[in-house]
Amino acid sequence: PPTTTISDTLSLHDALPISSLSDFPLATDNNMVCAYRYTRVGSFANHDFTSLLKVDCVYLGSAFTGNISTINNDSWWDSHTSEAVVRIFPAAGYISFPTFISSGLLEARGEYGRYWSSTEFPSLLGNAWNVSFYSYSAFANYRDVKHHGFSVRLFADK
Repeated sequence: PPTTTISDTLSLHDALPISSLSDFPLATDNNMVCAYRYTRVGSFANHDFTSLLKVDCVYLGSAFTGNISTINNDSWWDSHTSEAVVRIFPAAGYISFPTFISSGLLEARGEYGRYWSSTEFPSLLGNAWNVSFYSYSAFANYRDVKHHGFSVRLFADK
């Protein structure tokens, strides 16, 4: 079967040019290595207010000697529960763009979540990067027009 690279997948998803991996230098050590687990919770049906994306992060550091198989099972995560930093992103929907017949309505609440980043999309005025998730997938490389009322999720450096 044909091989699909990350770059191919991202390019097909948004039809935008992608930075090459050479734009991001490899780390000289593993002192910042972390494990992430993304869990979709709920039915992601319209108005299912329990739908959310749960993100667990466990710092591994330079002493970690495992690989993806080490962290790719529930028992590993269960044994590291106390170390996990957990973030919850509700499937909050969005506020539709106001028109002459609508002042902007809450749409798709419970179906999906979109959260703005703080980074504007460089080549299109009025666009910014966001993360999106649905019942079937998640994207961290998505851009959209800022007049959509997506949620803003604030984080502090710790």
